[in-house]
Amino acid sequence: MQNHKKIPERILAAQLILSGEAILAGFSGGSDSAALCHALAGLRAELGFSLELFYVQHGLRDEESRSEEEFVRDWAKRYNCPISVQSVNVRELAARQKLSIETAARRLRYQAFAQKAKTGGFDKVALAHHAKDQAETVLLHFLRGSGVDGLTGMKPQNGIYIRPLLSAGKEEIENYLQSEKVPWRQDSSNEDCRYRRNRVRQELLPYLQTAFNPNLVQTLTQTAGQMRDLQEYLKEQTEKEFALTGCCQDGRVVLAGKRLKELLPYMQQMLIRRAVQAAKGDTVNLEAVHVARALSLLAKENGKQEDLVESWRVKKERGDLVFFQAFLPGDQC
Repeated sequence: MQNHKKIPERILAAQLILSGEAILAGFSGGSDSAALCHALAGLRAELGFSLELFYVQHGLRDEESRSEEEFVRDWAKRYNCPISVQSVNVRELAARQKLSIETAARRLRYQAFAQKAKTGGFDKVALAHHAKDQAETVLLHFLRGSGVDGLTGMKPQNGIYIRPLLSAGKEEIENYLQSEKVPWRQDSSNEDCRYRRNRVRQELLPYLQTAFNPNLVQTLTQTAGQMRDLQEYLKEQTEKEFALTGCCQDGRVVLAGKRLKELLPYMQQMLIRRAVQAAKGDTVNLEAVHVARALSLLAKENGKQEDLVESWRVKKERGDLVFFQAFLPGDQC
């Protein structure tokens, strides 16, 4: 397959976009999103979908951010793509909720995507994650002890979010940009090793490839696929058990301690994660240490509490584990 055809062919093969759909594509001006958006723009007529680009201005790099916004607007005009821009305050959220800059930026970015998709009537949001991003994600999740759920990595489709390039290699993307003479910009924050993902990208992954496995990206992406198959089975079993063990009461989630003690350790861990998801709405930043803290309460007296993720806590009451938000009333149940 010729370089200039590879990326569009991957999008076609993924079959994630249907005729008549309205697609919102995340566009940062970087190489990955430039390749995705350029290919999508070229496929609009063939597949019969509408396309709008969406740039989230994080405001973390002052003059560079302003220059980047000007670039993405010019880029969209050049390729005849409508574009919307939304500014978010990453530093404010990070300070208020005691989050890392990475986590706050990601949370606000996805909130912006979801809001724009809803108000704009878009069917799907296309993101430019590729195979190396997948490998980095699996490594990061492994390092924080996130279990099978985290080792599945990113899905080609997760709700409204689609990732048509998830099987594409970074070199393949770079070759496409060069062949098609597609302009893009380097984001200086991608080189900043204060951020965990950048340390994995710049230091850990290259070291592991050199010292242990030159095909590590492929190995990790294959592992993610295998873990997704396993996850589906475990998810079915967990849902069956959660229906017997868990319940929602007044904005709190309760796990029956007596039944929880009778289960195998791994199912106990899965149920803790499921309870947090039911209470909080997701399991973002939930690590193995938090799960262990919750389970440790089974051997302690009633009234004992443990901190979990962000402002969420778990308390032992009448032998049961109760998950609740310490400062704000939860309403996810």
